[in-house]
Amino acid sequence: LTSMSKYYPAFQTAGNLVFVSGQNAEQADGSISGDAYEQAKTSLEIIKGTLEKAGCTFKDVVKVNCFISEDADFEGLNKAYSEVFPNNDPTTPARSVGLGVAWQTKGSRIEIEMI
Repeated sequence: LTSMSKYYPAFQTAGNLVFVSGQNAEQADGSISGDAYEQAKTSLEIIKGTLEKAGCTFKDVVKVNCFISEDADFEGLNKAYSEVFPNNDPTTPARSVGLGVAWQTKGSRIEIEMI
């Protein structure tokens, strides 16, 4: 797996569970660009690769934690999220969204982690 981020997208297993660490849209050169939708899509693409490395797919995910930097980011996050997890699909995992995450830097608006 080659990450677009300079940080390796980590996962940890515990029994049959796979915990994917938070991933933002940081590219290999350290840059982060795009609006909330584009950043969420990039984060989800990186996580998809991490899940595949762990032998999983998005269908195996049971819980998602999303972090956004401001209210205005929710619409873009939700749009990208619904492309991966359709709203009318009964297998869509539980989700939490945290707002106002102060640690985000370099223009990062989104971070996503999964179980």
